[in-house]
Amino acid sequence: MFLAFSGIKALHKIIGSHGVTNLGELHLHLALGFEFVIVESVSRFKDCEIMLKLHRVIDQSFDLIVETDHYVPLSVYTYEGPMGANFYRIGNFATSLIEITVDPETGGLRGFSVVSFDQIFEGQISARNTVVGLPAFDLSDFLESPIRDELRPFSLGLRGNIVIVATDDFEKFDTTVSCGRLKYYFRSKILVGMSIENLEKRHVEVISSHLSRIKL
Repeated sequence: MFLAFSGIKALHKIIGSHGVTNLGELHLHLALGFEFVIVESVSRFKDCEIMLKLHRVIDQSFDLIVETDHYVPLSVYTYEGPMGANFYRIGNFATSLIEITVDPETGGLRGFSVVSFDQIFEGQISARNTVVGLPAFDLSDFLESPIRDELRPFSLGLRGNIVIVATDDFEKFDTTVSCGRLKYYFRSKILVGMSIENLEKRHVEVISSHLSRIKL
């Protein structure tokens, strides 16, 4: 079965039309033999400074839910059950995509999913200027649309039981916002990376299997 669509609305058309409720299930449909082609117009990303910028830090703590599987390498949530949300997406939208969940009430960063990736992070991390809490963003960034896209490369790596998601500017980060095992990294208030500490062995094994598929 072959279906071709274009743009963000096309992705939601696929989700709505074929019983797919999220991007993870889209990957499952692909694995089951449904062939979808998402045609993104790269021109819509040009001259567009919409990077996710830190607005404040919320003094709250949340339980952390970590999920890994064969189709979606990593999903992280600080909430349970349905939650209306804004989505900020980073990647090349062909072979790499991160979907970040932003709370529509507080602007808090409530989770993210690494839907796919094509680069391995080989650098190191160390805490810098650490602030404790949950990062929150200016909701005015989502007035035009609940989904914002940024064409930006990123990589994923493992350091023992720590998984790291790093954008191209990660090495220059100057601030760490720590929310328990979950760490967010900022350069001049721009989100440039994330990490999760103390992963369970089963999660490490699944992420390792995804990393083994990437050619250096």
